[in-house]
Amino acid sequence: MSIENKLLKMKGKSYMYKLEVYKIIDFTITEHEIWISTDKKLLKMKNDEEVLKNFLEASDDEKSRDRNQGENPFALVVNEQEGRVVNLKSTVLNTIEKIQNDAGYIPQAKSILAGVQTFTNMLKVEVDIARLAGKHK
Repeated sequence: MSIENKLLKMKGKSYMYKLEVYKIIDFTITEHEIWISTDKKLLKMKNDEEVLKNFLEASDDEKSRDRNQGENPFALVVNEQEGRVVNLKSTVLNTIEKIQNDAGYIPQAKSILAGVQTFTNMLKVEVDIARLAGKHK
């Protein structure tokens, strides 16, 4: 199936991409790039069929969690620079569910979980820094 046909099927649906849920509104394909217009921002990527494998279809439950991010403060990471909140717990659980339903998601799941692990490690460092700063006051 061509990239254009795949994007046509994605249009109007929500997908997780780089730990955030986007609704695909429209797209433009050039010789070297794909531009995807979403409900949150314009995504630019290289014109390569492999790129679309990084989009994980989001369930209705996950879309509502994305809108109601403040429900469980212990599962949240705040990205202060962009002012967004990522619910890592729901990301991990959704990824596991997708793998159970379709083994084809394993490569994407590895990428998603590597990102979650990076966030977790960053948080551990932030907690250690806060502890050390508190001891020296």
